[in-house]
Amino acid sequence: TDLVHAGDFRPGRLANGDINWAANPTRSMSWAGFHYWSWSNPLMRAYALTGDERYPAEFALHLKSYFEQLDTFQDVELWDGAPQDRDWNDWITHNDLSAGIKMAAFGEAVMVFRGAAVWSADDLRRATLILLRLARRLYDTYSDTRLAADLLRTLNFLTSGAAGLGTVAAIFPECAWSANWLGLAQRILEVHLAELYYPDGGHRELCTQYHKAGLRDMLFLEQILARQGTGFLLTREPYRRQVVEALRFLTRVRMPDGTTSVLNSAAASDDWLVFCAVANRQLHDPELAWHIEQCFAPDYVPRQKGRPALCVRILGDGDGLPDGESRKPQELSVYLPDSGVAVLRDGWDRWGSTMVIDYGRPVGGHAYPARGSFSLYLRGRPACLSPGSPHAYTDPDYLGWMHTSRSQNAVLIDDTDQEQWEQPGLRRVHGEI
Repeated sequence: TDLVHAGDFRPGRLANGDINWAANPTRSMSWAGFHYWSWSNPLMRAYALTGDERYPAEFALHLKSYFEQLDTFQDVELWDGAPQDRDWNDWITHNDLSAGIKMAAFGEAVMVFRGAAVWSADDLRRATLILLRLARRLYDTYSDTRLAADLLRTLNFLTSGAAGLGTVAAIFPECAWSANWLGLAQRILEVHLAELYYPDGGHRELCTQYHKAGLRDMLFLEQILARQGTGFLLTREPYRRQVVEALRFLTRVRMPDGTTSVLNSAAASDDWLVFCAVANRQLHDPELAWHIEQCFAPDYVPRQKGRPALCVRILGDGDGLPDGESRKPQELSVYLPDSGVAVLRDGWDRWGSTMVIDYGRPVGGHAYPARGSFSLYLRGRPACLSPGSPHAYTDPDYLGWMHTSRSQNAVLIDDTDQEQWEQPGLRRVHGEI
């Protein structure tokens, strides 16, 4: 198995061949992402599909080295610009995003590998201890939080954290603390769905990649609870309607070739179909069903940044098209004032023309100085595109080119990037469109 996370990162090795979890030989920010364990999802899915014991054996090998080094790895090799005053061992292990994605990964491993001959009692013990450690830490951090604003400070980081916490509670329902952990996870996700997604469906970060990341985490937990016969977000209002609008937002910014328009630091991708297909098995929304029918094919593989979207890790029963009525949307062009997005479209066919205009005010760290930018397809082919995001935020092209107004289809005033409009000591000067 090729353990390559993304971009220019490659894991370092100890003398015995185990991964050195502190090593970052290429000084890439993707080292942090490697600690999230999202790269391990294909091992679990491959075993579930094939029963090939090599996949749990590979997972168990790296689980053992991670467990042994969890509290001891030091002398982390950081990337240029990384904060030097941070306890990196603690942060990379326990931050809300890292903890949440790991809890989902190890929780799935506990479920999927339980019948594997090579999955030992020691492997189960290691995975369980890590799950309980991460869940307890996150629960203790937020259990006394009363204000919704305090649950929003880390944005999509805590969306992942809450979904992971709920996953641990769901797979260990017999434990005394599971009800409290699941209750906190539900409260956080309800707040995030209500506060991070606008009424018109857009996400406040105005970045399609993280728009989908929030849905990914919510739907991951939703599928586990649905199998247990427990209703969650998709069975209760107003949350059901909010999820429908969030999914419809993705279909509204869909380009003729099936990819979603790249907004800010997003990835050019067509993985929106996975989110809609999984959710619509419960939602039965006819317009979502129509989009799924139009874009699904037996050989469809979701892609991000030109590669298979392995981070699309939602669980779901069955394959192919969900059952139910489908209805072609009556709207072509649409104005989304809450998000700050307008879509101009002359039809839904493959060779139509579509323009997506971004004039919103995104929050969070994934915004480009790109207010007033647009993406344009003419007769089904790309004419003007946003650069989106690189494979790693330490890519030299990220700040040097992608994170500038010059790289966008935007108007420059006095030949100046939008984020340079702020003078020292003064508030940022915003233009209105």
